[in-house]
Amino acid sequence: MNAMRTMILGVSLALASTAVAATPPVAWSALNAEQQALLAPIADRWAAMAPERQQRILKGLERYQHMTPEQQARARDRLQHFKRLTPEQRERMRHRFQQFQSLPPEQQSRIRARFHNFQRLSPEQRRELRRRYQELTPEQREELRERMRERREARETRG
Repeated sequence: MNAMRTMILGVSLALASTAVAATPPVAWSALNAEQQALLAPIADRWAAMAPERQQRILKGLERYQHMTPEQQARARDRLQHFKRLTPEQRERMRHRFQQFQSLPPEQQSRIRARFHNFQRLSPEQRRELRRRYQELTPEQREELRERMRERREARETRG
C-alpha cells in the first residue's frame, strides 16, 4: 500500500505542472482523510512546502483521482519513465515543457495535432520517419523546418 501511495504522490507531482496563483498555505489538518493517506509519504515536508507547490500537488492529486484506471496506469507509467531519466534529461524535459507553455494557444494546438498525427502512424512508419530525420545534417533539418513554416503560413493565409 505504501508503494501505491508513493506512486500516486509521484503522479500527482508530475501532473501538477501548471502555475497556481499565490495562496495561503494549506494546513495538513485541512486535507481530507483520502488526501492525507495518498500524500502520507510527504506528510513530514508538507508544512515546509511553498503554498504554490501545495496547490500544484493538490491540483494534480485531484486530476489523478478523477482519471479512469487506464489513465491512472498511463500516468504511473509516465512517472516511472520520468524517474529513470538522468537529471540532465529531466531538466531538458522541464525546459521544453516551459517553452511549450509559453507558446500561444494556437501554436500549442498545432504541435499537439502534429504529435497526435505522429502517434497514429504505425511503429514502423515512426521508426522510418525518425531514421530519415536523424540522417539529415543540421542544415538540412533547418531547411526542412523552414519549408514546413512556409507551408503552414501559406495554409493560414488561404484559409
